[in-house]
Amino acid sequence: MVLDRTAQRRGTRVTHSHSREPENRTPAQGRHDDRWSRKNGNAIWLLFISVALFGALAYAFLQGLRPNLSIITNEAAKTAAYKSQDCGNAVNIGMKRLEARGCGNLISLESDGSNPHAGAPADGSCSIYHPDGGGVAPCDVVIATPSIDPCMTGAIGTVCTTDAAIYIGNMDGNRICAASADESGTFRWKTNNTTTPDTGSLTDGPANTAAMIAAGASAHPAANACNTKTPAGTWYLPAREEWKLVWTHRTEIDLADKNFSTGSPHYWSSSQSSMLHGSFLILSSGLQSFGTKTSPKRVRCVRR
Repeated sequence: MVLDRTAQRRGTRVTHSHSREPENRTPAQGRHDDRWSRKNGNAIWLLFISVALFGALAYAFLQGLRPNLSIITNEAAKTAAYKSQDCGNAVNIGMKRLEARGCGNLISLESDGSNPHAGAPADGSCSIYHPDGGGVAPCDVVIATPSIDPCMTGAIGTVCTTDAAIYIGNMDGNRICAASADESGTFRWKTNNTTTPDTGSLTDGPANTAAMIAAGASAHPAANACNTKTPAGTWYLPAREEWKLVWTHRTEIDLADKNFSTGSPHYWSSSQSSMLHGSFLILSSGLQSFGTKTSPKRVRCVRR
């Protein structure tokens, strides 16, 4: 308590109030606080570094993994494609085997080897997936019901979806399909009345046609018209008995509906009758006859 001089003179007692001094700290306590601050700063800095390193490592790992995943995906896709292709090839081979056996429209694609078609053999010999039939093992890919042109399994008179050809019957285990229309105009069997070797088959039109082309395509206009028909090499001039299928099955085929002439057209076959003559069919009566090779007649190409 201090008496102010002026106050003393006035007889007044004045009290001065002083602010509280800060608490005194020892040097040791100051050093401890500094060390604590530095430790906190270092810990935070290390945490930031750790997070950054982890992010960099994760990014590097993912970047390295991406090509591997792409390779694995591509290989898996290739494997599936190969399996599908192999399975499809096996089914096609099985189909050919059963067609050669004469199964025709009795061929079954049931995966369990059964055959729901009326009149089908009970031994499974006309079933693609039966051991005694096509012998094809069921595939583990979706191929059990491949897209098959109906004329490969349908009844006589069935029109093919691929080229509008007409299934006219079976010859020696081969399904014969006739083109949807005659070739435009008329054609000579040969440009001269001479022998063409290896054209005497009555049932093998492809062999006859090949022999005629080999002997000179321009000299055999009727055969050449079929040989060059699109797609080239697929069609041929039918042999005599192959042509007869059209007459034999004329009701099922419905000749007028399938663009066959209902008059008295003469159609060349590829079967040679003699040095001077080729065999032809009169469609209105089914009569098989022969004429001089230089005579112009109609041509209807077929394929197998």
